[in-house]
Amino acid sequence: MKLRKFSLIFVFIAFIFISCDDAADNLGKQVQPGSDEIIVQTDTFHLSTETVQIESIISRPDSFLLGEFDDNILGTTKADILAELRLFQNGYTYLDPAIATTKADSVVMSLYCSSAFGTISPLHISVYELKDSLQRDTQYMTDMDPKAFVNFQRLIGDVKYGTTGLSNKEIRFHLNGEFLSRFFTLNPQHYLNQDEFRKFIPGIYITTDFGGSTMLNLRTIKISLYYHYAFNDNPEHKIQGRHDFFVNSEVKKVNRVTHPLRTLNLSPKDEYNYIASPANYYTRVRIPLDRIRRDINVGDKILDVNSASIRLNVKNIEKSDSTMIPYVNNLLLIKESAVERFFKNSEAISDTCSFLASRDSVYVSKNNYNYEFNFSGLANLIEQEVKKKENTSPYLDMLLVPVTPLFRQSTNSLDEVVQNNQLQTLRINSGKHPDIPMKMEVIYSGF
Repeated sequence: MKLRKFSLIFVFIAFIFISCDDAADNLGKQVQPGSDEIIVQTDTFHLSTETVQIESIISRPDSFLLGEFDDNILGTTKADILAELRLFQNGYTYLDPAIATTKADSVVMSLYCSSAFGTISPLHISVYELKDSLQRDTQYMTDMDPKAFVNFQRLIGDVKYGTTGLSNKEIRFHLNGEFLSRFFTLNPQHYLNQDEFRKFIPGIYITTDFGGSTMLNLRTIKISLYYHYAFNDNPEHKIQGRHDFFVNSEVKKVNRVTHPLRTLNLSPKDEYNYIASPANYYTRVRIPLDRIRRDINVGDKILDVNSASIRLNVKNIEKSDSTMIPYVNNLLLIKESAVERFFKNSEAISDTCSFLASRDSVYVSKNNYNYEFNFSGLANLIEQEVKKKENTSPYLDMLLVPVTPLFRQSTNSLDEVVQNNQLQTLRINSGKHPDIPMKMEVIYSGF
């Protein structure tokens, strides 16, 4: 560690005397002081890239997509929701019938919409009851088949809703009387705890069957049970009550997302690569290990990779693109071989496997910005891969994955990184871009 700190200090001093030629594929400039014979070298390696189609990801939504959206570039995305309901209170009991009479009035579904985009047309939302509850220890994928869980013969409510001005608004509608008669219960066993309530009401399925192209982003889902009771010695005096059953972080839920029509035509010669969520497109980045091994030359000295970085240049969304999908905010650059286990096991960020970057804005002029992502901590990864004697692969395949970083509220420190569930996209300069191709800058030294 002390050696790396010393080498970095020396590199920054020595680097003042180094100039780089952006036109060269691999740039090498060397500083070799006669006194201590430390070699410092810089190289630029152009990268091979390609857009990769993704079929599904683990569904761990903190908000929900609902609807169907047609994009001129990416095609069609459809989203619906399976979820259990959170019991409002463990062990709740209504008043003893010998004391008071309790009756149900109505049951209401509320969908709180944080944003919406698409065409201005009526949206038809349907709610079905699940016939079996989701398993808590199962990691469901976004392309799961709902038929095993949904009772499509038991429609419990639906609504046709205009999509104008839905952002930060509530969609509220009554569920039917048949569901109300079953949902309201005086049996205290059903309210004993969450497990007993799941047996009583396994959950709900929310979907849309027309109204494309409209996609809602829901931040909260709940069902409210309205009731009243009156004491038997004063039956005319009715007292109103309400119980709220939320779909929240404590219950099992799946945001099912599919792409029934993909219109993106991919080619190895593409000037731009695509990244789109959820479960749509990643970009593969191929780091040329063979070329790095060949071009790094420190003789019989100890190799120390001081810095390795990749900058992603984002192509701005323009009016002519005819797309309404917003930019991806966070990306994970990760070894392709580690993607499945990283998200399945909720692994931590590692400087030899996975790297997190947020979208940076670069001021151009008033109301005009360029965007980029900077992965600047790749030194340990490159040094480890180059020094592996058993690694003879010519490339190291990495993936750019759209993600959502989760932070601990108490310390504001990074807690976990999950795959992005928002409808977002990026176009980035590929390795074939004629002006600014994707490349990796490396500074290394020999002692």
